[in-house]
Amino acid sequence: MLSYFPEVYPGELLYSVLGRLTCHSGILSPKLMLDDVFNNRNVRAGVFLQPNVGRLVANLPPSFGLTAQQLVRENTLLPYLTAYQPDKTRKWALDLLSADNSNAGGVHARLGLVAGNVRLPSALRYCLRCRTEMLQERGELYWRCDHQLPGVLVCPKHCAPLAPSKIDLAQVGLNEFVFSNEDNCPPDTALPGWVDQPEVVKLLREIAEASADLLAQPPAARPLAAWGHEITLALKARGMARGNAKIDQLALRDAYVALFHPILDILPDARPGDWLEAIARKHRKAFAPLRHILIRLLIESLPLADVTSPFGTGPWPCRNPLAKHRGQPVITDCKLHLEGGKTIGVFRCSCGYAFCTAPEADRKSVV
Repeated sequence: MLSYFPEVYPGELLYSVLGRLTCHSGILSPKLMLDDVFNNRNVRAGVFLQPNVGRLVANLPPSFGLTAQQLVRENTLLPYLTAYQPDKTRKWALDLLSADNSNAGGVHARLGLVAGNVRLPSALRYCLRCRTEMLQERGELYWRCDHQLPGVLVCPKHCAPLAPSKIDLAQVGLNEFVFSNEDNCPPDTALPGWVDQPEVVKLLREIAEASADLLAQPPAARPLAAWGHEITLALKARGMARGNAKIDQLALRDAYVALFHPILDILPDARPGDWLEAIARKHRKAFAPLRHILIRLLIESLPLADVTSPFGTGPWPCRNPLAKHRGQPVITDCKLHLEGGKTIGVFRCSCGYAFCTAPEADRKSVV
């Protein structure tokens, strides 16, 4: 049983915690490190998703107050990577990483991290301003989770460009936990050329903040089709419909390029492709979280279309008494029909709640 374990800093990768443990303990051999931590020399170091966390926690004194699922949720990228996965997939991935004897390879494959178009960073990244704060407040450096998210090129906290460390993950041993230090995270990294372009920085900041929010507080799990339905309704409410059913794909692409053109050369993962057309249709597979972030930023940038309706211009507040968003204007689906000579609006929220009501002027009762 381990007699020492470092303090886990807020937002720190578990990989970083174990790297600092290696440094603090003076253990030079990765195999001896695995013996001490996992009682198993065959455990692989998971930079973004660490397997066998249950075995690690079982090797800690109860007084440490750490649980396997807590470490997976708070100190790996799993909440972000499964944010738009069905509940079954979320639970499976969490249970697998939290187990005593597991392999993260299966999680990578199922979440599309092996063959997907949006890849995790090939080198660990850091923020120069965070670097200064860490040394002042902690006396050491560490790897932050939100600096390693796909598509995040600026620090969500400081909006400063993230710098690539000297740690090329392809060159690191499979059983090695590399800690952050002043050598592999130098203070004099050159700034990128786009740092003085406000429109670029603004878009990258919005992506970084949305990504960090997704990591910290992913949305409630839904079936895949529900996400596609919500996106389609939101686009239709902004005049992107072609007729009553389909999305005008040409208009969607033009609007997307108009918004994101300043960063398309800087962030290749943001370039429009087949995914942009597919994400506005029925979802038969999960899309990378970055794709959801991009389409939602686009939706938020578009004005709602002018609609002649006795209920005014949406979105309209949800009345679901069990939903956290009750009273918030999140409903974009409103159908009108006549009943007894009166107009009735049928409102459906993406949470599944539906209600119907008459306009205020004609309302005598709420059905």
